[in-house]
Amino acid sequence: MSPRTLSRWCRQRFDESPAELVGRLRLDEARRLLEETPLPLKDITARTGFGDASTLWRAFTQRLGVTPAAYRLRFATSGARAASGAS
Repeated sequence: MSPRTLSRWCRQRFDESPAELVGRLRLDEARRLLEETPLPLKDITARTGFGDASTLWRAFTQRLGVTPAAYRLRFATSGARAASGAS
């Protein structure tokens, strides 16, 4: 598939560019890991392909208006919250 065809396909299917789609999917996975696991932010960053914690932090604050730590405190399951050291 050519880059142009991929771009058109993503726009038709998801109403976003390939880069926006990948960014959204990475953020969705990071959110899931923060909610369901006690993994440290460094590990979540590596697993989701954000590169470094500051990039993940920036994506969270721009799209969700909260930091990853604040997101975990608010939305983590009780088991994940307890295992991560948050109260």
